[in-house]
Amino acid sequence: MTDNLEQQTISNENMEFSSLITPETPMEDVILPDEMVINAVTRACDFFDIPEIPVINAEGTCVWPNDTSTYDDDVFGFNRDELMYLGVTGEDSLTLIYTHECAHRALQGAYNDSWEEELACDFFAGLHAGIKGINLDNFEASLGATQGGDSHPNGALRADFVEFGQQVAQEMQERGIEPTFDNCLERLNQHLEEKGGLIAEYRQRFDSNF
Repeated sequence: MTDNLEQQTISNENMEFSSLITPETPMEDVILPDEMVINAVTRACDFFDIPEIPVINAEGTCVWPNDTSTYDDDVFGFNRDELMYLGVTGEDSLTLIYTHECAHRALQGAYNDSWEEELACDFFAGLHAGIKGINLDNFEASLGATQGGDSHPNGALRADFVEFGQQVAQEMQERGIEPTFDNCLERLNQHLEEKGGLIAEYRQRFDSNF
């Protein structure tokens, strides 16, 4: 996995982060500094109460769960250029991106369908935003730039699940219900079932374009 990655690691107490900032890095590319990335990853991992893991330079921002029976060997990928292209500029939106990636860790093996898993991870990003009062605007705008594909739904469908996650958080808070992984997952699966027809429609649209 690391054969195609250039890795420079800096320490931060409980985790490692591989920095993309070098002497040749243009100043306009330092909009997402290392400290911001570390903070975002910490906030995302804390939301799920799962261990922080190394972050390495990669071709995209992602997560490798590796052994699905443990969180300890997971690895985050980070790509500053990709995130800047998508318009991600602040710690809150970066926190929600890594909340999405942490949800992949928490959901290891829960879904056989890649679209459903991606939508589930978007739901948990929205849930985090709703519980912690994080502004969704920048995160949703970055999702809107995604066209979708074999493994990822299009931006409009993903935004629906982000907003539903935020809605669930707000409803639970208003009713005095403590959000747990299990009761939130139950609401998510109900929404996936309710949106099954729309998901199939969007998937058919994508397939018909090829």
